[in-house]
Amino acid sequence: MAGPIRNWLGAYGNKNLAEMVLPKYELAFNVYGNKLICSPSKPATTEDASTPEPEVGSFSVVLLVLQKDQQMKGKGRKPRKVVGVDPKTYGPVAVSMDATWAVFLQESFRAGIPKLQDVRQLRIDTFHWYFTKRDISLPLQTESNFSHAAMRLQSRKVNEEKLIYLEMQPPRQIQQREEEHLPWEPTSTTLSVAESGRASRQSPLFLDEDQSRVGRSEYRIREGFVCFEMSVELN
Repeated sequence: MAGPIRNWLGAYGNKNLAEMVLPKYELAFNVYGNKLICSPSKPATTEDASTPEPEVGSFSVVLLVLQKDQQMKGKGRKPRKVVGVDPKTYGPVAVSMDATWAVFLQESFRAGIPKLQDVRQLRIDTFHWYFTKRDISLPLQTESNFSHAAMRLQSRKVNEEKLIYLEMQPPRQIQQREEEHLPWEPTSTTLSVAESGRASRQSPLFLDEDQSRVGRSEYRIREGFVCFEMSVELN
């Protein structure tokens, strides 16, 4: 391309004309003549503001809830034998690589284990993880354990699957309380005169016909959510 350009501009060394016609070319003059030599200039490098940020990777977790061994009745007079039960499997659950320990517990287990209402049901002190069954299981019970597992996952090769198995004991069950009083409230409290008067006005007392009118009798009064015992002098 430089040959036709030199022929067209001629050998006059018209730098102004060259700058107007070839703004994208860098000009250089031969010190021994008036020949115009053009060479392509390097394009200016500009930062593309629309360049997307690198995506944060993720890994998968398979949740294994261990089950108790079962005793099988032997045939005839043979003793009972213990048979292992396979763990219940949930997942896999996708977890972001930049997830924190708290987010890992909240998101992965709520999405993986059914009937899990609260993270406090989990027995975190029994968590152990491994890549494959032939590997030695490692604890996953603290934030530092989780950071170590994430570091091991990030260091895996591109063609290796980022998948871990997490074993645990069954979660604790939530017990529904049927008591009238709250679990942290005593079943019997001593009331002041003002409280006992207010309670008696809000919850009137009823006596049986054959109940003695002399002496002390105990009555159970329920005010709101608090149940307490109250002593009333009967005349």
